[in-house]
Amino acid sequence: MPESTELLKAVFQVGLLLHHLNQEAEERTGLSIVQWTVLRHVGEAPGISAQGLARAVKVHPSTLTQTLKRLSRRGLIQVKGDREDSRKKRISLSAAGTRAVATADRELARMARDLGAIQQEIRAVEKGLRARA
Repeated sequence: MPESTELLKAVFQVGLLLHHLNQEAEERTGLSIVQWTVLRHVGEAPGISAQGLARAVKVHPSTLTQTLKRLSRRGLIQVKGDREDSRKKRISLSAAGTRAVATADRELARMARDLGAIQQEIRAVEKGLRARA
């Protein structure tokens, strides 16, 4: 089998593993890794705009919009209009969001420790994928 086919199979397997890791994170914490990442950034930059947040977490604006809707429905964030520009929205954590991040941080730290054994391999894959982007 050609080497490129094996590489694509390996990339597929990595994608599946990441999907399962995300599912496990959501089961353990109630937050997907994307939701947790968004909440962490909002906690670090209260009042951040949606555009700034999309850039910070490197997701497409439409993906962020859906994530923000879910987090807002769950009462984990507050979205308010910008005083200077009514088209912009400012995002902050609610008290429930702050608690959710703290809880998720602890559980995800446990999961990350379990991944420590393969950290070098993860970094090598990340480096290779970034070089292709």
